[in-house]
Amino acid sequence: MPDQPSQVRLPIKLILPNQGKQRPVPVGGSKKMFRTVTEEYRHSLVRQVRAIRKAVAPAMKRAGSAPLRVKLVPTAFAKSHRPENLFSRTTCPIISSGSLGELFVKGTPSGLARLESQITDNVTDRITRELSSVDTIEPVTPSMRRHNATAVEILRHSPKRAGAFLMRVRLFDFGGDPAQSGLVADFEAVCKDRGISLRRGAYSSYTYEARCRTVDDVDTLSRTIGVRSVKQMPLIRMLRPRLLNVSTLPQNLPRPEDVGGDYPIVAVVDSGIAVVRALEPWVAGRQQDVPPTYRRVRLFFVECYLAQL
Repeated sequence: MPDQPSQVRLPIKLILPNQGKQRPVPVGGSKKMFRTVTEEYRHSLVRQVRAIRKAVAPAMKRAGSAPLRVKLVPTAFAKSHRPENLFSRTTCPIISSGSLGELFVKGTPSGLARLESQITDNVTDRITRELSSVDTIEPVTPSMRRHNATAVEILRHSPKRAGAFLMRVRLFDFGGDPAQSGLVADFEAVCKDRGISLRRGAYSSYTYEARCRTVDDVDTLSRTIGVRSVKQMPLIRMLRPRLLNVSTLPQNLPRPEDVGGDYPIVAVVDSGIAVVRALEPWVAGRQQDVPPTYRRVRLFFVECYLAQL
């Protein structure tokens, strides 16, 4: 008998015309113009750059560089519109982004000089398009570092330990750039001269716990060139169930319709909550993502919840 045909079939792919043709990937970023780049507009940006060089010159001389803030026009907030050729490694490279339409760049004396030259003399289509997306170029101010809060407000809301107020101070991260060491050394020197004790954070090498005693200490941190943000240290409190005060459910537990005004909604996350008839009117909803086999009933969470009513 003839051999039976094999059941294994090799797939055959049908190639349509032009299907295997490699298509060029468009490069070069956005080609959109966001405003007319006139000579007057170029001169306004040049004036901003010169003002920056004058304002941060002493701090830049100490630290070697200075973070600067670039604000984009509202229609250029998309990442594809970033002016990465205008703010490049040869001028003032982009180091991070902030809020919507906000970029931070690294400024140096030589980089600012080359940036000024680019703004003035470079009339290529790419640079002209990227210039049209820029709204302002400015130094990072103390108010920006404090997120528009006053030094008094930050001090008032900061936890106090051993006669000092705890602050969380975050430096700009240049991403491995050698200029980072200059920012860190300048910040630590300023704190040492002021008598502000520091402790590095556990999660980031550029986040510090600073112990301030006066409003002037907070103001000094806000004016340090390498600082990105100054906030009160977050205070974490642990909530523990009152296991020793477990008692029966009150018989006169009020119903929601008996309580006037608003009351908070509390979310209880656990592997299982008992169904208590008197408590059910207070339950806004349940979502159970644990299989029934693995659900456990923990009544003390119910007592904790009732203790808050």
